[in-house]
Amino acid sequence: MSLQKLDINPKYISILKSVGIFTVDKVLVYSNLELQKKTNLTESKIKEVLHAAANYVVTQRVKQASVLDVYTKSSSAIDFQVDKLKTGCDDIDSILSGGLLIPGVTEVSGESSSGKTQFCLQTCILTSRTYNDCKCLYICTEDAFPNKRLIQMTTSHSMSKTESQSITDRIFVEHVEDLETLISFLETRITNLLSNHKLKLIIIDSITALFRVEFENWELAARAKTLATVGKLLHKLSHQYKICVICVNQVSAVFEPESSLSKREEKFVPALGLTWSYFVTTRLILARTKHSLSTIGNNANNEMLAEDSNIRTCRIAFSPHLSNRRCFFLVLKQGLKGFNFEDKQNENFELLESC
Repeated sequence: MSLQKLDINPKYISILKSVGIFTVDKVLVYSNLELQKKTNLTESKIKEVLHAAANYVVTQRVKQASVLDVYTKSSSAIDFQVDKLKTGCDDIDSILSGGLLIPGVTEVSGESSSGKTQFCLQTCILTSRTYNDCKCLYICTEDAFPNKRLIQMTTSHSMSKTESQSITDRIFVEHVEDLETLISFLETRITNLLSNHKLKLIIIDSITALFRVEFENWELAARAKTLATVGKLLHKLSHQYKICVICVNQVSAVFEPESSLSKREEKFVPALGLTWSYFVTTRLILARTKHSLSTIGNNANNEMLAEDSNIRTCRIAFSPHLSNRRCFFLVLKQGLKGFNFEDKQNENFELLESC
């Protein structure tokens, strides 16, 4: 809800924006005294601003739509409709019943080298290629943005140089080093970006790194509160602007105790715990299997099917609208490609050697 909709002096709006307050609901977060300190406006002027903000919220019409309106995609139910964003891998899109939910927060978790960043880059490329009028935002929190890998994937799709440049030009990159910067970006700076560009996809790679660095083991309450703040901001952006949000999560090792210490079984679970899982719409878990193309078998000429490459799996851990299905895929130079143990042993794959 933009401040421009308030019936107040435009000078007040400029002052509010100068101190980082860009929306009506943000005005109502602060008390009278807090707004006075932030803006240096008099008490009477602050009361005028708060009164206008409260009246605007109260007079807003409650959105209503019937189930039939939603099912038939009536214009009156446009705010209740969902869309699907394809990942570019047919097998993954199939278990997702068409793609990633819009709006919604999708978590992609998995151990190192399971294909999480490859998944995100491919979704970025397909989104930019499909929606010419929309942009993608890739927020990096750990390493530098994998620009070379992105270019390799676009050129491997037999695109012209002009088309490849057009796609990469629609992908914005933001580097975030700490949680304070991330929250500030999601609260204020991204509003400026959304006022000039239409975003279709936001990726945070990874959400885990910031929390593992900034909190000690005994700071669980503060950690949970910050997780909730980030989760609510992402959901708000996703639903308000109809954006697909992907958060990359890491995994933690959990040992199952047994009678013999040497026989303990090691399992991997998504990091950040139960608090974060409340804000995840769909959780996907990527993993490396014990199989590679070179171990599956040989072709009729007794030659290797392809260079050695690990076969990975994508599993739906939970989702309100999907069953717990899984599929297999390979990481190729052009991106992710589904793999079927029965049907695809005789195909030639152009493999990425170190993915």
